[in-house]
Amino acid sequence: MVYSQDLEQKVLGGLLKHQEVYPEIASYLSSDDFVHDLHQTIYSLISRALNDRETIDKSILIHRLKNLGISFRDNVDPSDYVNSLTLIQASPKSIVQAVKELKIVTRRREFVEVADNIKRKMLKGGNM
Repeated sequence: MVYSQDLEQKVLGGLLKHQEVYPEIASYLSSDDFVHDLHQTIYSLISRALNDRETIDKSILIHRLKNLGISFRDNVDPSDYVNSLTLIQASPKSIVQAVKELKIVTRRREFVEVADNIKRKMLKGGNM
């Protein structure tokens, strides 16, 4: 699968630190750009809060993650994970660039999925 855990983490950690960049990226970034379930959930919580004009910090995010009662793969502790995200070094400019790179990764993943579908159909044969 085509994905970049580093880019996903950079975007999430950066958004927690520099929420002022959210309006610049909100129109083209979605939870579908994140492969990992935990990353999708974290982005959804951050974007929902920022769309509602709320401030969200790591404590609020951890609280909301725990309230969801979701168990994540590999028994990841949401507190530890969110704390590790806040340690990622990011400037507002680097967050925007990371989002652009993440969108490229998303497109590549989509192209691979299309190619896989074509391959499956071609292998089935028939009068295509």
